[in-house]
Amino acid sequence: MEKETCTSEKLVKFLEEIKNRYDTGGIWISEKMGRRWSFYCGIRPILLFPPVSFSLDERFALFCEKPENLKKDIEKIKPKLKELLYEN
Repeated sequence: MEKETCTSEKLVKFLEEIKNRYDTGGIWISEKMGRRWSFYCGIRPILLFPPVSFSLDERFALFCEKPENLKKDIEKIKPKLKELLYEN
């Protein structure tokens, strides 16, 4: 089976809600493939700030450009992101 990017509209919509609520700039999920991170889904970087990552599990991480507002609520958001990631 070939690896492909996410097609979950619910997940992308949730990331858009996070971006708007927390003013994160670009926000996306990447999948770890060996020693590299591969873009999985989300809103690609739009600023020149280096992204900050929040590990979701051993396979996925959430990246965002402006994490200041998101940091306080990230633990509340992680379960919903994981649920949407593994939803079939």
